[in-house]
Amino acid sequence: MVLTAPDLDSAERAFLGLLPDRDHVDALARHAISHARLGSGSGYALSLTLVGMRLQEFKMGEDCATRCRQDSLRSLRQAFTAA
Repeated sequence: MVLTAPDLDSAERAFLGLLPDRDHVDALARHAISHARLGSGSGYALSLTLVGMRLQEFKMGEDCATRCRQDSLRSLRQAFTAA
């Protein structure tokens, strides 16, 4: 899972491994909300950001989704660097 990844490479693999279907997005959103009180604010924010990005990808064509995914990975790297 992205939020419990021990390092950036593992987080990237977990992010790319998320299947682009609503069941997985719903599960990630439920996990983020249920653990919001227990975890750090940054973990909660990252979860909701990933959920939002996946929902946007559902509305895009494949080329646009690929570019968006690369932008998302850059953002993920920045979040890990800042943490």
